[in-house]
Amino acid sequence: MEEKKELFKCPEHIAWIDGDKKEDIEKRIEEYNQLTINEKILLESLEQTRKINKIYANIQFWFWLTMISIVSSIYILFIA
Repeated sequence: MEEKKELFKCPEHIAWIDGDKKEDIEKRIEEYNQLTINEKILLESLEQTRKINKIYANIQFWFWLTMISIVSSIYILFIA
């Protein structure tokens, strides 16, 4: 299982990326096709979890940026 995790990222990532060789992509596709249903589901779940965490980090950044902007605008309008 460890070898398969290193070769395979996720089906949508099996695409031509600059620097990748055609043999590497074919090897990833072959490894993915040899996985069991449970392993495929696990890999998809891991990819979805990674994307959700990325979205959460973006939302958190924009929330704090908005809070700082609101506080700064109140300070500039009423105190300065």
